[in-house]
Amino acid sequence: MAETTATFDTTSDLTNKLLEKEINSRPIKNLPSSSSLAKELDIRAGNYTLSNRLDPKETYYDRTLGYSPNFNAIDPGQDMGLAGNGNIGIGRGGKRDYYFVTDKETGEIQVVRKGQFGNDDIIGSVVKNEDGSSSFVPFEGSNGRNGTINEIEHFSKPENITKVKNLQMMLH
Repeated sequence: MAETTATFDTTSDLTNKLLEKEINSRPIKNLPSSSSLAKELDIRAGNYTLSNRLDPKETYYDRTLGYSPNFNAIDPGQDMGLAGNGNIGIGRGGKRDYYFVTDKETGEIQVVRKGQFGNDDIIGSVVKNEDGSSSFVPFEGSNGRNGTINEIEHFSKPENITKVKNLQMMLH
């Protein structure tokens, strides 16, 4: 089956599952604690932070094993920041490192950009299509799209979808 590029934005199944788990773990579902609310906001925005770490019982991931594709997340002269190129702030373009998170239950693979100080951003997910092929689906969080134009173009190419799947299979 050929790899394809998805043309729609969505949250991921893994993100929705993590959000539901966080909300269901509250003593009173509609009344989050301040730490639970902070974690919920991170989940909705597509950020893995110090207060929002993944559960190794549910996912395969290793932040220390990175993928460095050697392209600029934002080219010199491109618009930066939330205005149109993901959530990379001004002056933080250039080459970035990524890692992958696999949902043990569904097999969904998230592509995550490593950030400074452990604040990481979900760029999108490699998902299985009904015909057995795979697509890259850009992540759309509560703050908008996390990925830059260059990142989405890179990870949407069929050869890079295959590369992500192969690299992640080697890690677990």
